[in-house]
Amino acid sequence: MNGWDTLLSLLPDELVRVLRRLPPSAHTQVQELRLRAGQAVALGIRGEERYVTLGGAVTVQADAALWCEERWLRQVTDRVCEHSVYAHQEELKRGFLPAPGGCRIGIAGTAVVENGEIVSYRNITSLCMRVAREHHGCAAALAARLCSDGVSGALICGEPSSGKTSLLRDLLREFAARRLSVAVVDERGELTGGGVPFGCDSLRGAPKALGIEQAIRCLSPRVVVFDELGGVAELAAVRQALYSGVPVVASIHCRRPEELLYRDGLTETLRSGAFPYLVQLRGSAAPGEIVAVRRVEEWLYEIAGDPLGLSDGNRMRLARLSSPEAPRLFAGTAHKAL
Repeated sequence: MNGWDTLLSLLPDELVRVLRRLPPSAHTQVQELRLRAGQAVALGIRGEERYVTLGGAVTVQADAALWCEERWLRQVTDRVCEHSVYAHQEELKRGFLPAPGGCRIGIAGTAVVENGEIVSYRNITSLCMRVAREHHGCAAALAARLCSDGVSGALICGEPSSGKTSLLRDLLREFAARRLSVAVVDERGELTGGGVPFGCDSLRGAPKALGIEQAIRCLSPRVVVFDELGGVAELAAVRQALYSGVPVVASIHCRRPEELLYRDGLTETLRSGAFPYLVQLRGSAAPGEIVAVRRVEEWLYEIAGDPLGLSDGNRMRLARLSSPEAPRLFAGTAHKAL
């Protein structure tokens, strides 16, 4: 079952009947479905919102669209949670619900706060349902680069809906094809929701920082892969992986690589060498398309002068890397936009 059909299986029948009327040229481009109580049913297509009419046409006019009924949100929530919302409190307090097939369901509503922390949500008023897409082969060139001399880590950068998770899923298949033992820290079940690739060990539901630590200690991976690098604890776990000799491939939200320098603790992690490569995606209008792959040390040297305290020998090496005669780093298209 593909991501679109998986999403339809979670929806109320009356909404499914409308969405099945969408022409193939439309539903194959849908990146997410947004259900907001008392508002128009919205489709995320190429980074912009569109709406769907009762007849299954796509429109930019919200007043001509099908409107979401509040009971639909309850029905989807009950179906996803198998009628046991309380069994999913850990996921709820982190703002999402687990879904099959790697689909992501973000939630909004009234937060329940205790001791300054969100512990759950009640009165859910919005669901953002991300459609999992498979792009077989989109990571082939990137995998070849990362595996050209052992295995190198990388940080995949892109804005929301730019194809980061799809690229990581295909990278898992590429690593498996090279007979590498891979530990996947899959906190929200998106990377392995459609099945765990051969040769991969999946820690589903584990907080990323703890999952990285456990994977290194217990699974002896050649490489650790996870989605959406976030807080300080995760950064510390990535650096610990470096010190343990295990490369990490992860993704992070950003529109431009320069934004990374403003994240707490991330500059230190980049300087440590934890991510030898930066992979920049084009954006939500072209999911999965790689703009360039850069060496982190060269990139830092270019934008910040000498942030690493490099020796004269390393300065000379970076000068050679930047010269017109140096072999060019891989840069190109991983997957054409749909």
